[in-house]
Amino acid sequence: MHNSLNYRVYAELWYLDIVSPDGYDILVLNNFEAVMPIAYHKKLGMKFVVQPTFCQQLGIFYKENISAENFSLFLSFLNRYRVRSYCFNEENTSYFPTDCIKRDNQILNLESNYLTISNNYNKNKKRVLKNDFSPSIEIEEGYIDSVIKGTLFTHLHNFLSESQIDILNSLLLELNHRNLLKQYTVYREQHIPTVYLWLIFSKGRIINLLSVRIKEIEIKNSYAYLIDLIIQKYSNQKLIFDFEGSMIQGIANFNKSLGAKTKHYIPYKNFKWFDALKKR
Repeated sequence: MHNSLNYRVYAELWYLDIVSPDGYDILVLNNFEAVMPIAYHKKLGMKFVVQPTFCQQLGIFYKENISAENFSLFLSFLNRYRVRSYCFNEENTSYFPTDCIKRDNQILNLESNYLTISNNYNKNKKRVLKNDFSPSIEIEEGYIDSVIKGTLFTHLHNFLSESQIDILNSLLLELNHRNLLKQYTVYREQHIPTVYLWLIFSKGRIINLLSVRIKEIEIKNSYAYLIDLIIQKYSNQKLIFDFEGSMIQGIANFNKSLGAKTKHYIPYKNFKWFDALKKR
């Protein structure tokens, strides 16, 4: 994996051990010329391929670009599974027909200096970020041992199940142990937390793993201010800020307002009758 052209931390075995607790298989081409991890969920004694939470892209990883024939070979083996959802990585996109369904991801190249990067912010974002937020907020960098407590747990529970929160805790613990994690917390007056952000730092990529904003009490635009500070800190380096999405228009527009460019990855499934049955 570490020698692959299209490395993603999601495909590391230790990462898959956490986010896919029911297990996963690895398809291997020849002498590890390419590998394809396939995470699955077990139900009723059967394996269902399901893209794990906190794992945006999997697919085929290779040291050198593989042939279309070998890509098709991997795909034919994938089709032996019941695939409810599987996401091929951005670099795999060219192997698929141009008219196939794609998902959006926004990334920002940080190689330029901050002035050059911030000049590509949209006008509204530039105007907002001229304000000095420092008197009204405090930003703390540091890992919290567990997210299963207090207000944060309540807000996470709005969009994550308890089992997913357990996985998140295990993942954050391991990322922190491997020195791949940075957590930022934004506080308003009286040290009230309003924004949480977890970033993965992995092989030239800063991945926005998860953010939680308590909008009822958040100081308006403080999240944008936080992201801008991170861009300032890591600009002029061979890094990519990976926003990890989104297909949600409002989130995508926010990412683009900071100069992010849209890239695509491919969602795949072959088990469509199950989805049709669920809708009945």
